[in-house]
Amino acid sequence: MKLSFSLYIRCNFLILIWLCYTNPLSAQIDVETFCYKNSQGTVFRDCKKFFSSENSSQSLICNGENKVETFLLPVPADWALLMNTLPECQDDPEIGNFDRAAQLAPLHLAHTSTFIDKDHFKWQSNIRKSIREYQRGNYFIGTKIAEDALNFAIGKFGETNIKTLASFDNLAEFYRMQGHNLEANSLLRQSHKLKKTIFRESHPELLNSTRKLVLANKNLQSDAAPTPADYTVLKVYFATDRTTKERSHPSKVFGIGRGTQMTYGSSDVSIPRDHRMGELESPSIWRLEFQEDDKKHVTLRHTEIYSQNEFYKNIASQIELSRKKNAFLFIHGYNVTFENAARRTAQIAYDIGFDGAPIFYSWPSQGTVPAYPIDESNIRWTQSNLRNFLEDFFYRSDAQNIYLIAHSMGNRALTRALMSLVDKQPRFRSRLKEIILTAPDIDADVFRRDIAPRLTAINTPITLYASSEDHALKASKKFHGYPRAGDTSDGLVIVDGIETIDATGVDSGFLKHSYYAENRSVLSDIFHIIQFGHRADERFGLQSIQTPIGRYWTFQK
Repeated sequence: MKLSFSLYIRCNFLILIWLCYTNPLSAQIDVETFCYKNSQGTVFRDCKKFFSSENSSQSLICNGENKVETFLLPVPADWALLMNTLPECQDDPEIGNFDRAAQLAPLHLAHTSTFIDKDHFKWQSNIRKSIREYQRGNYFIGTKIAEDALNFAIGKFGETNIKTLASFDNLAEFYRMQGHNLEANSLLRQSHKLKKTIFRESHPELLNSTRKLVLANKNLQSDAAPTPADYTVLKVYFATDRTTKERSHPSKVFGIGRGTQMTYGSSDVSIPRDHRMGELESPSIWRLEFQEDDKKHVTLRHTEIYSQNEFYKNIASQIELSRKKNAFLFIHGYNVTFENAARRTAQIAYDIGFDGAPIFYSWPSQGTVPAYPIDESNIRWTQSNLRNFLEDFFYRSDAQNIYLIAHSMGNRALTRALMSLVDKQPRFRSRLKEIILTAPDIDADVFRRDIAPRLTAINTPITLYASSEDHALKASKKFHGYPRAGDTSDGLVIVDGIETIDATGVDSGFLKHSYYAENRSVLSDIFHIIQFGHRADERFGLQSIQTPIGRYWTFQK
């Protein structure tokens, strides 16, 4: 009977494990173990494993050039190293997405049950559960699972075991994402101390551990006071052409008028510990809540104005701490105050676990529903200011991966400003990693004819989210007389070079206009775009639909 390729690979790998286990004193083995293909036939990077004598084992490092570097570990070989090398390869976005490898890891654990006890299975299961919650943005739930995994590992394996080391790092990351810097720092110190006894100085894992400690120490030094356990505080940066006011309350620093110059600064926004992904928690009279509470709501706690030089200096410090020197810029839509723009930016950054500098550009929206015509005038007025800010940001920031996200009417200014900028400065294209257009309030015909061809010429990945249930865009269609690019009621905007995602049915809100930030499926989709650079065919939860004019994607029900 002819074995499938997948079964053939698995059988050979099990034989390799048996050989290594039964002959630990054998000479160093260099075996190419995996060369996977996904459904599109893309060949993933080769993965090689090395095993040495009984008194030393070697870890796996795969880089983007298919090279393998080995580093001797002066400790007895541990099966956890074997079990963890493949998932580490799969989880690191700099290495590549080994989807098949992720599927195989639990299978090969099951087949090696004679070598590993049930405790290992329970620990590994908790680690994987916590990672899934991390990817979904459920940090509170994930933290509880990660805490259980660490306590279990310490009790069963001891504090100096390699399995416990993985649990230290896992829980520290959850604490860091929630702003609990003191707890994260303590765990990272324990992890770093253990790694120094395992890895040589040149080992990337030890160097990465040092970088994490530096980041943790800087976060501690920047905290004016210990962050309460009931909420975390996230710093977001802003540029705005709104008028300024002499008000002490952070939500009243900027008004609704047109400013005479650009103003820069940062806002501190609190995220409650039990924050739910996609929610912008606010006081509700139905719950008899009449004022903001940091423990329950996403609140704007502080707004600080910088000089232009201070702004870019602080941005540079934040980007330097980012693993891949990331930054994202959010341009809000109609009927949005400065306060809500800051809160929404922080919520998005928190929910997708963004590693980098979150920035928002706030133009003088009036923040009221009847002021739609005034907002239309102001979005035209702000276009040149946004274009100048984008050029300045590309020139003066050190961000190597820049993500642009616009919502509703904000798409008008972004698309026009970006087309003008790239025409003049084509070298900026290499640092622009993704353009995300959510519910664009743009004439659909104008978008197809004038905007889409110039945007796709930038040769940057573009994602457009649209819905047939968007009541705000239906109202815009009545106001203008023509369908909008973000409304699919009269057909989707399908253009080569733009991945259109039909988000119909995902939003349960009243206007069904803010699904980009309020729906877990859409937020998770954006997470995979930014975190891993996955295209629509690679992202979980999407299904492709072919039409005579091209393809689009929908969320699986």
